[in-house]
Amino acid sequence: MQDDGQINSNPNKLMKITAAEVKSKFQDKPETYHFCTHELGLYLPPFDTVTVWHLRDLITNKRTKVKGKDVQHFNVP
Repeated sequence: MQDDGQINSNPNKLMKITAAEVKSKFQDKPETYHFCTHELGLYLPPFDTVTVWHLRDLITNKRTKVKGKDVQHFNVP
């Protein structure tokens, strides 16, 4: 992991990180949620329904990721 403030300078290149690296980089749930939704572009449920363990598992590839751009919203009358 790099210390220059960026996790991955090349977004197309996969990077393996450990749970310890995640813990050292993100100290709380809001930082981790922001990283997952804005930096990784993941679709997540509302903030208050997600646990830090769920976010950790997403970052370490233990859960299936859904990209926000792949989600379509529609209204049902």
